[in-house]
Amino acid sequence: MRKAAANFGVAAETAPVIEEWLDLLSAHLRDHPYLLGSQPTIGDFGLIAAMWAHLYRDPAPSSLIKRRAPRVGRWVERMTTTEPYLHEYRDDDASLVDPDALPDTLIALMRYVAVEYLPEITAHVELANEWLTAHPEIEAGTNGLDHPGD
Repeated sequence: MRKAAANFGVAAETAPVIEEWLDLLSAHLRDHPYLLGSQPTIGDFGLIAAMWAHLYRDPAPSSLIKRRAPRVGRWVERMTTTEPYLHEYRDDDASLVDPDALPDTLIALMRYVAVEYLPEITAHVELANEWLTAHPEIEAGTNGLDHPGD
């Protein structure tokens, strides 16, 4: 299991990055039940996949989340249940934030994601493009397998 954790980048030296990210997300969730307002969006669904799989189901990071960033813990709970949680926030309408007036907390969170993770994502895209260039026989829009459904 420790080997698997290392493959996901979980190590003592990565803890401050995770903690800072939790702090930023928690600050945003102080006034907004979801990333973009009063209802979940594709951003929430994309984020919950990694949160659930890599942090919340594991007792150690789950405990950290509940202790350090309880709002994040409640967001995970909102994202994984059908029960309404709107009573925690002043607004109970289903509106999204005004795209012309994004909350400073959301901007800070997105800036952090861009600085910390965009270089890695860019490197993955570059590697994939290099591989595709080296394999011109693969038809665009396919996965390159003879029988993709097998």
